[in-house]
Amino acid sequence: MKIKIASLLLFFSVFLAGCITVSNFDRGHFIPSKNEPVEIEFETISDLIIIKAKINGVSGNFLFDNGYSLSGVNKEFAQKANISFNNVSNLTDANNKKEKTQESTADSIVINNQVFFKTGVYQVNTDAFLQCNHIDGIIGASVINKANWKIDFDKKKIKISSTPFKEKGSKLAMSISNNNSSFTKLSIRGISYNFKIDLGSTGSIKINQGFIKNSFEGLLSEKRIGITSISAHGLGNIDTVYYLSEGLTLKHLDTSLPIKEKVTIKDKLKYQGYIGINYLNNYNFIINSTEKEYILQNPKEPIPTNNSSYGMNIYPIGDTWNVIQIDPYDSFISKIKLMEEIVMIDNLPITRFKNICDFNEFIDLKSDKKESLMITLKDGRLLEIPFREKITRKM
Repeated sequence: MKIKIASLLLFFSVFLAGCITVSNFDRGHFIPSKNEPVEIEFETISDLIIIKAKINGVSGNFLFDNGYSLSGVNKEFAQKANISFNNVSNLTDANNKKEKTQESTADSIVINNQVFFKTGVYQVNTDAFLQCNHIDGIIGASVINKANWKIDFDKKKIKISSTPFKEKGSKLAMSISNNNSSFTKLSIRGISYNFKIDLGSTGSIKINQGFIKNSFEGLLSEKRIGITSISAHGLGNIDTVYYLSEGLTLKHLDTSLPIKEKVTIKDKLKYQGYIGINYLNNYNFIINSTEKEYILQNPKEPIPTNNSSYGMNIYPIGDTWNVIQIDPYDSFISKIKLMEEIVMIDNLPITRFKNICDFNEFIDLKSDKKESLMITLKDGRLLEIPFREKITRKM
């Protein structure tokens, strides 16, 4: 999913979970169907996996996200499913942003006769990270880590089983932390990193800048400064990000994975690295939770990413629209500061957009036509921002 804050196709991260200060994340138990494996269909919203499930007997659509420590439902669904929240937990997301959230226990989560009893759930604001599409919540790691899943992106189907899938492919050994997060070790350009595997994280391969040890020096990249991630907590912190232009080889236990990938380097990541859905969906893959392994199968050529942008991003914050991200090397926006307020676009009030979804559609049309943007800042300055190709420089 490339969730776009504005015109630029970004690897925006749905960083939904992190280090949580309560225990018992894996509470509950799994009662398999008599006829295994079961199969379900899924859809994708901005590349993220959306499945149907019943929680306490109520049907809904849920993000499939092993990066979320428990599962989650929004306030409206919780009312329909008779879920009362009577505990409060502290969460820290991938940007080290701390928030409190309501917690409870679902009597049952049922996915095509696969039954997960007494699973922990959080109250989550689904509109915070999927504003343009409606979902009811998240099927998280407390469910995913109890079963085995075979995910076929070609057919958009998932098989679920209590026994592991014994199939060939590139295998990644997996460990599970005490907050239900899944990790695997990969090396890039001779440096080993411990990567969190996060199906709810858009983008591909992200590395914490503090661990790169100058191993990417000299490679071409595009630099961005500003807010580059969004989560259930809302917008992330101001960050510095480098998007490498060259696909790099990833190795697991000295074995090269079939697909090279462009790496994103971020200044403020919680862990050493993240593997997001936009790397994994280049394969059909298996999550053998009971065997602590991933199996990557049928590698496909990655879909080329859009290399065009306006060198900035705009997003609504409260009652205003603000510049939340800039390319510091773009001379056309060098006079714009982060978080400056925009009051007009193309000589019309920006308030004509109902939400970010309307604004994204407008920017898509402008990008398709390669038209310039006319923006008016709150202080009255009128600037023309031309459509252009991405600018890359050596790190």
